Amino acid sequence: MGSLEELLNADSPDVAAVRAAAEKVLSQRAATQADHLAAAVAVRTILTADQLDQVRRSVCDAGPSKDG
Repeated sequence: MGSLEELLNADSPDVAAVRAAAEKVLSQRAATQADHLAAAVAVRTILTADQLDQVRRSVCDAGPSKDG
């Protein structure tokens, strides 16, 4: 099976193959997101309340720049 992009760019795309490749990509994204959330929860169990407040403040301060 080729990559999703290759399958989509084929002269006659195979719908079943495209669907299977798309489901694989979505499954991988879901697994990555779940890992990210698990890491965030793990961090919360390690840091003190004061440290969590510091992290939250630094994240807010590091938001999008006003210069665009």
